[in-house]
Amino acid sequence: MLQYILPVTLVAVVLNVPKAFELETENVEYFDEELNETAEFVGVKSAEIRFNETYVLWYHNVARLLMTGKQD
Repeated sequence: MLQYILPVTLVAVVLNVPKAFELETENVEYFDEELNETAEFVGVKSAEIRFNETYVLWYHNVARLLMTGKQD
């Protein structure tokens, strides 16, 4: 049974690791005029790799289509 579970798990992890690098966090300051104070929070934005044409072509299109049979 391990002969089936291990390869499937390994392929799933390898296929999804690049998704972890598509987002990055940033500290954002916000001034609330009603309370007259500044608040800071952590925001999430797309990383530069998400807009790289080579990454989009090979990861989002080719690799995911071949491995899963669908595109995002």
